[in-house]
Amino acid sequence: MRRWMKILTWLSLVLCILASVLWAVSASSNWHYRYSVDGVPHFLRIHEQTIGLYRPPGKGHGDPAIWDLASHMRNSDIAWSGPFREGWSFRGTVRRGSPTQQVYHEIENVVHDPQMESRADPALLAAVRDPDRFLPAHLFLLFQTRNWRQAYAWEGVPYLLMQGRAHDAGPDLSNWKQLADQWGDRLDVPVFESWIGWIVLLFLVLPCAWLVRPRGPAVTTMHRAGAAATLVSLLALFLICVGWGRSYGGGDEWDLVPHSLHVSLPAGYPSAFEEHVQPMFLSSRGRVQILLDHQGRDPKEKAPLVEHARETKLKLIALGPAANKTVEGRRNFAGISYVGFPTQTVMRTTSTLQLLSTRPNYQTVMINGRRVINYIPQYKTVYTNTPTPVLGRYSLTISYRWLLAAALVMPIWWLLWILPRRRRAIRRGLCPACGFDLRATPDRCPECGLEVKQANRGNEKSLVGEQ
Repeated sequence: MRRWMKILTWLSLVLCILASVLWAVSASSNWHYRYSVDGVPHFLRIHEQTIGLYRPPGKGHGDPAIWDLASHMRNSDIAWSGPFREGWSFRGTVRRGSPTQQVYHEIENVVHDPQMESRADPALLAAVRDPDRFLPAHLFLLFQTRNWRQAYAWEGVPYLLMQGRAHDAGPDLSNWKQLADQWGDRLDVPVFESWIGWIVLLFLVLPCAWLVRPRGPAVTTMHRAGAAATLVSLLALFLICVGWGRSYGGGDEWDLVPHSLHVSLPAGYPSAFEEHVQPMFLSSRGRVQILLDHQGRDPKEKAPLVEHARETKLKLIALGPAANKTVEGRRNFAGISYVGFPTQTVMRTTSTLQLLSTRPNYQTVMINGRRVINYIPQYKTVYTNTPTPVLGRYSLTISYRWLLAAALVMPIWWLLWILPRRRRAIRRGLCPACGFDLRATPDRCPECGLEVKQANRGNEKSLVGEQ
């Protein structure tokens, strides 16, 4: 069993190194691998430090009528005019009666269908990767994404605008493959998607567990608990270092599934909503923010378990006079800050103008030589106090330095105290495995049968120990 554990540990370490190399490469380059499952194209895509399996929308099948029409459309169905001096260099007009024109009418018939994307996108995504059908597929995908600057229709005829060189007779299609990959990245549905850092962390568990496993004599439950805590600290140390570096490259935000407070909302809030708490974790500019945000949400609205977003910043809490109340709690200490206030109803003053009369005050003016009575309306400012609900927020912001210091406690304890236990046991003349006295039998332990290594017999005085 011990031998197999060593083999698995070394295998996991090799896979961890390979995943780390893949992680580093994916930060600056993209890699795609295409294969088919039951006739549906799938893509294994590695890009932007993520690895995922993707397929077209609608389970990849789509509308058979659109598939059949899309298989007949060609780039020659579009006639080009230009080049133009300003703006887009070439304008493409779809020829009447061509298969591309028929596909346009078919898509136009289902444009108001909520399932349009699942019906048309699989056929168009397959066509945009074909160099002979790229242009019409690119045109229809621009239509479906509402990109009217590059594609539009007039009197039933679709037009496509593309850039090119002045001396050419048509647009420049040298980058068509990059455009096709961008459409796939934008519209393909992820079947599985994961940050490569999680895979590296998974392969790192077994080598770290083998490194901090309990050694030495008389292994107790406390030693095993210390080893488990050290393992968790090492894995947390890995995540903290990676998160610290990513926080200066754009920031991350994780929104967890909200849960209801099961309490009534303040007066004046719509009864169709229910108060929820939205837990959020944010990382930006060397700091981590734990935010509990009270929100009025529709109870029928379903939220994902975890939702991740990049390029985010720490949330600011608007308190004080805006809520007609001072901050309930604010604490700051060397990189740790806490701010929070509860959900409350405040009385806010609003002003309205009330029309009194137009008769009492008037003035006579001359318009085109004639006297005209101009009535001056009178208004009165009315001030009212309106109850306004203000939902609460609780925010705890911690510097990565504190997290790093907390994660280093257990590894330092293991390095300075637990690791030397075996050496201290040998110096005292005890068995490194069970703690039995080896001064009478220094070569083999009569209790557990462990053979003392030749390297540990170099100093006979250390085996005998001090009297």
